[in-house]
Amino acid sequence: CDQFKVCAFDFEYSSPGGFERANHRKPMVQVAFSYTYVPAKNDVRFHDQDPPLPHRRLRIVTERADVAASSSDLYASARSDTVFTILTQKVMREALEKGREEARILLREWLSNLIFEYNRHLEKLRQLKTREHQTQTQPPREQLFSPLVEYDTTFSRVANLAPLPRLVYGLFISQLLTDDTSPDQWSFLHSLSYSLDSSLLPRLFYPSLWGFDDVNDLSISSPLNLSLSALTHGRGGEQFLSKIYLIDSLRALWLYYRVNARDLAF
Repeated sequence: CDQFKVCAFDFEYSSPGGFERANHRKPMVQVAFSYTYVPAKNDVRFHDQDPPLPHRRLRIVTERADVAASSSDLYASARSDTVFTILTQKVMREALEKGREEARILLREWLSNLIFEYNRHLEKLRQLKTREHQTQTQPPREQLFSPLVEYDTTFSRVANLAPLPRLVYGLFISQLLTDDTSPDQWSFLHSLSYSLDSSLLPRLFYPSLWGFDDVNDLSISSPLNLSLSALTHGRGGEQFLSKIYLIDSLRALWLYYRVNARDLAF
């Protein structure tokens, strides 16, 4: 295990109370890594060993986990790249144990459940606001509740989770879950996925698209969606269209120029 490995943990409740004491005592994770270290020849700490001898080492890592006080805090504090990294590891384990078809089913069900629970959360918030408002106005009882007007599948109210549907789609059509992937290629992607930091892993399955106006000004803001509208309408209309586009899939880079921007050569 090195500094690039990502280890995911699930907390299992031992009682219905969950983390009810989290305000006084935070849940902790402690992991012990046992490994063998072979010193380099120029390592002055082992200058008396020729050749250097292997050393057994034990590293103990202790991390504290914060607990959300409410479902709103949970959605607001969740990081899409971390959630996606944990999901990818679970899907890969499912593919190894039960096959790729079962892994694809797990992925579909996970996204469906996430969207359903998120919209149920929005509906509860709306009903709570409705109760507070109606306590003052006293409307008829039949108007107390009404169904959610529109089902939100893009996480429009929590921008930090907005990339998740696209990331899940990228994982779903990736070579990790397709049946025609060679064993060698699958093993390579499996090993690579476990070796990438959570900030880099999403790019392996859903490339990042960046737009620039000038080769002398490569300041990066936020990435564009991989869609036709991003290329035809930009961030706010045709007047904001970029002249240069860079696609980064982690394993390869593609650079595109618009037809009217060929003179902007590097």
